[in-house]
Amino acid sequence: MRLFNCTVLGLMATAATATTAQAGGLGIDFIGGTHTEKVQFFDGSGSNFMEMQQSPTLGFGIQAVLGDRDDDLIGIMKFGYVLDSPASSSVSTDIDGWGGGDPTQVTGMFPCDDDKVLAEWKNQGMCGARGIGTISAGLQWRVWGDPSGFQVSLIPSVGAGIVTADSTEFLQVQFGPGMHYAVTKSMQVHADVVYQARFRKSLTHGASLTTGVRWLFD
Repeated sequence: MRLFNCTVLGLMATAATATTAQAGGLGIDFIGGTHTEKVQFFDGSGSNFMEMQQSPTLGFGIQAVLGDRDDDLIGIMKFGYVLDSPASSSVSTDIDGWGGGDPTQVTGMFPCDDDKVLAEWKNQGMCGARGIGTISAGLQWRVWGDPSGFQVSLIPSVGAGIVTADSTEFLQVQFGPGMHYAVTKSMQVHADVVYQARFRKSLTHGASLTTGVRWLFD
């Protein structure tokens, strides 16, 4: 994890300081989507089960565009702050192998007013929404359209959640389509819808919608 984060930061610093980057831009992003939260629980006989829940994610960020607006391929660096909503302690027991009865020892990241949250968890901040600082480096590859009007692109990126209050940093990969419209020569609005994979000990899945505005220069 530490090596990956340093590599991403190094690539971004190199791109940002490259003397050949004579064009680019800056933008503001608004982020929405889903992420996976794990909930573990036991049945009456002590068998362990896990439920994967999709919970909302909201946030905002800034981005730097590296490259000329007319190029088919340009670089995108993103810095964001997102809030991962907690899971629900009301789990489904309609699963194979369930021994019956009510779930016991239900653990996960729950709302702080949930009755399954212990007092010590609250004191340690192990409840409620999780704030995460993110960073990523990627590409915008135009596959159709006119850069002076409407265009459709593919948006692959790699990055990480590098700042968390509970030390749950993760690797992140995103890929999906993006739509961009040039309102003027120097202002562009965009919307990207991407699949998002996170890795921390195991792989989890989600989706992200990013909308925003960019100010371009050359």
